[in-house]
Amino acid sequence: MFVNGVETSPVFAASDGKTTMTFATAPAVDAQIHVFTFNQATSRDAPSKYKLQTTTLSAGTYTYSLTNTVNYAQPLDANTIVEIDGVRLRPANSKYHSGDGSTTQFNISTTAGETTIVNPGDIGVAVIQQSTNTTLNAVRNIDYTATAGVAFVTMTTAPADGDTVIVYNRASAEYSISGDGQEITIDGSVSFTSSSTMRVNTFANHDPLRIQTKVHVGQGTGSTTVIDEFDEVNFDTAGFDRSVVSGTVGTYDLDRTVTNVNNFWVTVNGVRLHPGDYITNGAEIVMSTQIQATISGTSVVVITHIIENQIQPSTGFRIFQDMNGTVEYLRMCKDATTEIATDVLLTDTKIYVKDASVLPQVDVNSEYPGVVFVGAERVTYWEINTTDNYITGLRRGTGGTPILNRVVPGFLVVDGGKDQYLPAADTHTKTWYDLGSGVAADGLGLQQSSTTNANFLKACQAQVPNYKAELNAAEYMEDDYVDDDYVERLF
Repeated sequence: MFVNGVETSPVFAASDGKTTMTFATAPAVDAQIHVFTFNQATSRDAPSKYKLQTTTLSAGTYTYSLTNTVNYAQPLDANTIVEIDGVRLRPANSKYHSGDGSTTQFNISTTAGETTIVNPGDIGVAVIQQSTNTTLNAVRNIDYTATAGVAFVTMTTAPADGDTVIVYNRASAEYSISGDGQEITIDGSVSFTSSSTMRVNTFANHDPLRIQTKVHVGQGTGSTTVIDEFDEVNFDTAGFDRSVVSGTVGTYDLDRTVTNVNNFWVTVNGVRLHPGDYITNGAEIVMSTQIQATISGTSVVVITHIIENQIQPSTGFRIFQDMNGTVEYLRMCKDATTEIATDVLLTDTKIYVKDASVLPQVDVNSEYPGVVFVGAERVTYWEINTTDNYITGLRRGTGGTPILNRVVPGFLVVDGGKDQYLPAADTHTKTWYDLGSGVAADGLGLQQSSTTNANFLKACQAQVPNYKAELNAAEYMEDDYVDDDYVERLF
């Protein structure tokens, strides 16, 4: 819950089949209130909350408390960005795999010069389970085994098809986050003074962000740097300390396809780059010519990518079956919705609205009339006046809907005409979601789908009427508050 962008904690309660929230102090007039709801256990910190913590370090002290607890999926340090005096520290290096239900061996990352596992205690595994959308932080020798001298871990049970398997290696990490996510410990190899400043960027529950962090050492994936050692070439035949680079330079592989340069945090030797210093190319980023010129065979390139899925605007649709049994699927579009401006009675020949320009523009020569829904009533019209903001040429209660005796200002007037018909020819018979593997949907929901109907719905944010509060109540007073019939019944 946010009021004008500030997180607030009202008291929530259930009342008459609804949820009410009570603030300690009434929000100001015209305050913007944003409520986010999540279908998760109350014990989980469902949203991802970004926080920047700035700490002045003390020489010789390596462990510090975090003000924003880091939850839940390991590696916590790879999902946290830490800088000391403006230079990013090196996190764990990770390799991200997809489970298939049968594979049990998963490789470690070798992008930072790793060849095999040196210390099994440096290796960790996390499995993001697609079926529950939760993470198993695996336990070594119970959920998996790691053996020195090999380049893979072996899971006790094969992760399910579609699960994300993260194999991480802390061998060269310059900091670590405690298991409870409340402390950070700087590695003893990192130099700092009592005047140094540490900046810790945390995301609390980073799980929804599906952060992936990879560490590369060198001039690019597939590149090899060869340095001429002493007395290897004839005198004066090559420059001093000459190095020769072969293979791809300035290109760094990732473990998923990326498109948006704004979803990255990229550093070279701890110094942050910005969009323009690199571009995306499928499952890799490519450094600009200027940046390539600064990278050597020992450069440490850390690439953090935040998933590009976004919270989409609300979508809404109406399924309307008329008295003849004809079914229509209609988008509810905020850009084609207005409000009643003055009382509407049974005998009125005009309905005044706040903004008639958002409704379908029709006249007596149109092929079809304009259609709006006012609450549960379907109204057609043949004329519209955008100067005085009314519709006329009315037919009330069409399609078998009830006629409202009186409509008061504030009721929504929603376009229900041809422009809002869902366009897919198989709307009534096929799912509107992206298909899954052998199932009717991939589980990512309508707002992450790209079908014809999903794209049509996402093209316009919905404004859904509160039917229970506005349309299904027959009166505006509590029972027994006044004499019977004192308040006119609207329906």
